[in-house]
Amino acid sequence: MTAKTLVLLTLIVAVFLSIWGQGAVLLATTEGSWNAVVAQIEGTLKEALKTQQAGNIEKVKELVTEAYFGTFEASGMEDAIKDHVSAQAVSDLESRFNKIRQSLITGAPPSSTEKLIEELTAELKKTIPALEKAKVVPKIKSGASAPSPSGEKPGEPSAPASEPDKTSFQAQAAVLKGLFAKALETYRGGDHKKAKGMISDAYFEHFEGMEAVIAAKSSALKTELESLFGKVIGLMGSDAPYGEVEKMVKALEAKLEEAVQLLGQGKESKTSLFLNSLIIITREGFEAILIVSALAAYLVKIGHRDKVRVIYQSAIVAVLASLAIAFLFQTLLKAFPASREVLEGATMVLASIVLFYVSYWLISKTQASKWQKFIQKKVQESLSKGGLIALWSTAFLAVFREGAETVLFYQALLSTAGESGKFQVILGLLIGSGVLVALFLLLRYGSLKIPLKAFFTVTSILLYYLAFVFAGKGIVELQTAGVLNATPVKYIPTINVFGIYPTLQSLLIQGVLLLAALFAIIYLFLQAPRVKPQEKMV
Repeated sequence: MTAKTLVLLTLIVAVFLSIWGQGAVLLATTEGSWNAVVAQIEGTLKEALKTQQAGNIEKVKELVTEAYFGTFEASGMEDAIKDHVSAQAVSDLESRFNKIRQSLITGAPPSSTEKLIEELTAELKKTIPALEKAKVVPKIKSGASAPSPSGEKPGEPSAPASEPDKTSFQAQAAVLKGLFAKALETYRGGDHKKAKGMISDAYFEHFEGMEAVIAAKSSALKTELESLFGKVIGLMGSDAPYGEVEKMVKALEAKLEEAVQLLGQGKESKTSLFLNSLIIITREGFEAILIVSALAAYLVKIGHRDKVRVIYQSAIVAVLASLAIAFLFQTLLKAFPASREVLEGATMVLASIVLFYVSYWLISKTQASKWQKFIQKKVQESLSKGGLIALWSTAFLAVFREGAETVLFYQALLSTAGESGKFQVILGLLIGSGVLVALFLLLRYGSLKIPLKAFFTVTSILLYYLAFVFAGKGIVELQTAGVLNATPVKYIPTINVFGIYPTLQSLLIQGVLLLAALFAIIYLFLQAPRVKPQEKMV
């Protein structure tokens, strides 16, 4: 073999290897290579890190949007992971995208951001075997910010909305629509890149507060919303005509309104709101009336009629104190409107716990003998301590406890009612109050006798029902506010009347309530007397 031949062969081999290498790279950007998709995401995010160090934050946002929408979603990787790994895996990955974005925007140390990128890359690679086993291949990337048929989106809110009226799903939607309008105006003015960034910001920084709960109630609607976000970004990135972009934004707004109707309106029927309101005031108020009437009757019976007025005075003060608590609660909500969902969610969860305790307490007093012993003990303790202060305090605390609970329960109920349901709640409150006045007059001055066992049993069941409902709705409210993660659960329907939603966290707390109720029933059954006592109040 001559030297010329050897050189020629060497050149041929080099050219072949070069072409083969380029072909491999080309293949890596088309179907069949999830590793290439991951590499592209990693490369884009690392480019964003370099851009951040140069101080170009707008370009950083654009690159993160490209990594998420243009590659993770457009390649079909997000859908594939959701279908063949788990929805939780998608939620975790989306949360990692968000952390990287926030780290870049806030100017965190480069080493910290680089570590986040490496962790995201590692987690993405872990999903590849499952995707390859399912024989799912990436979609060919068609453009910078291609629209995506996605199913989930970045988990926790990376940056809370700065607007002070983020107090409901409707308010959040209003914020988003305002951002859409500004983005369209910017796009029409010719700054397409800035407009695209504004839509991206709306998606990452504002939509996420609604995203988890939308997924829990309708994954299909969430998929449509996210796909529309991607399409708007894709059109803006490709400098599409303004009319086409505007049409897509209007479609996005229509779907957003559909989500608002699903989440923020019609949570409960008007009938159920009215009945729940009626149940709360009559049950809580009736227990207070029972205690006040029983205390007064017992005082008369043992020759202390002159002290009855103390009972009534303390009851009036307790009612006024309860109203003050209600005013304080509303003041807090107005003072911290951005935290309204957190306060309402926490209120519902707390109300659920108190309701469960009260329902247990009631069922434990179903025997008339136990009730009378309870009343006698309270009066005798007060009289033995001397003076009217102890007696006044006994009646005050008994009524104030009921009043404070009532405020708590109504706050939780109003949180689920929305503007359209407030009338039914108020109507139930007014009618229930009228019933209470009539019952008090009959008990105090008439001869009405109450079948305590039936009363306490039925009301304890109703209160447990409300505890169950508030537990589910409270957790979902906290998930909406971003305080808790939302893990969707397949095959569980949304049943508003029972407060059942397909999120793992809400179902867990309701499961705990069911177990607690079961143990309470077993315990009370074992403690029940063998001889059935008189059930009428005397």
